Amino acid sequence: MKLLDDLVVILEKITKYYQDTQKVVIFRDADLLVKKGEFLGVFAPSGMGKTTLILLIAGIIKPNKGKIFVLGHEITHMNRKELAFFRRKNIGIVFQFFNLINTLTVVENVMLPMELNGINKKEAYERALKLLEYVGLKEKAHVFPAKLSGGEQQRVALARALAHNPKIILADEPTGNLDEDNKRIVFELLRDVNRQNECTIIVATHDIELASKYVSRAVKIQNKKFVEWC
Repeated sequence: MKLLDDLVVILEKITKYYQDTQKVVIFRDADLLVKKGEFLGVFAPSGMGKTTLILLIAGIIKPNKGKIFVLGHEITHMNRKELAFFRRKNIGIVFQFFNLINTLTVVENVMLPMELNGINKKEAYERALKLLEYVGLKEKAHVFPAKLSGGEQQRVALARALAHNPKIILADEPTGNLDEDNKRIVFELLRDVNRQNECTIIVATHDIELASKYVSRAVKIQNKKFVEWC
């Protein structure tokens, strides 16, 4: 498949299965194209492959067959070290369960991706405070995650995902554990990031009614493939 300048993610004939006591096929010969600047919703019930898709695009797991291109790079042939470096430079990830480090303060959690990328501590601290202000949590900068509500923790996780100016944000059920008000806040923040930063966002969610109000395009997982949502 020819790589086009406006495509930031290409899944080409992807097959992914898990083998335990029996073989469970998640995707079979699935194709997906994501354009630069899209806010793509991936809609499906739980257990249909949404998390697997996010992990595949992030390079955290590999397909059993097929190719994945992200920002013009075929990540399916990268080794673990190369993938970790590629993620740190280009991809921000927001998980359902926040994944904040409880022994670090809120601002230290947001600083971490920048420090891993070699940004000095002063610059990382100043940017982290700006990001926390952006998500409405600057006043919580020096508390620990356990003192925050679920909605606040997810907003910190979003600030952390933005810390290194990623070109792509991958969000896996980012509102799965939140009340209705916080769900709306998270989606509004994602929409703002998409519009203001021209950041491509892929959000995998079963919260279809809410997400449909914010995404620019949606696909559903059906018969182990991706089908345009109408």
